[in-house]
Amino acid sequence: MLDYKKMTAKDIKDFLNEKNLSKEEKREFYKYTHPSVKQKISKKVFDADGKPVMYQIKNKDKSLKYDKDGKPVMRQKIEMVEKQDGNVSTQFSMIKAKEWVVNNYPDEVKNKPKKKEETAKDPFADWA
Repeated sequence: MLDYKKMTAKDIKDFLNEKNLSKEEKREFYKYTHPSVKQKISKKVFDADGKPVMYQIKNKDKSLKYDKDGKPVMRQKIEMVEKQDGNVSTQFSMIKAKEWVVNNYPDEVKNKPKKKEETAKDPFADWA
C-alpha cells in the first residue's frame, strides 16, 4: 500500500510495474503526468507608480534577515511569465502522478487528500 504523503516517483513506478500495466495504460499515465509547459522567464515586479515591489528575505530558519548594521536585507519581487516565443516541452508532474494513482487505485493509497466538494452553484446566476 502506498502512503500519499510519502510517495515518491520511484515508489509509483515500482507500484505500477507490480500492476503490470499494458502499453496503453503506460501511455495514458505518461500523457497525464507530463503536461506541456511553455518556457518561462523571470520578470521584476513594479507597483502602479513604477516603484519596485520589495520584500525582506529570510534566513534558513525562516527568521527575517538583517545586515551587519541592523538594516533589513531586501530583494525585489519577481514573477515567472511565459516567454512569448518560448519552447514548449513536457515536464513530469508529481502531483499529477499521485492524482493518477489515487484515481486508478483508490483502495491502494492511504492518507489520500479529501476531495473538495463540488463548489456551490453561482449564487448570482438568477441575476443574469
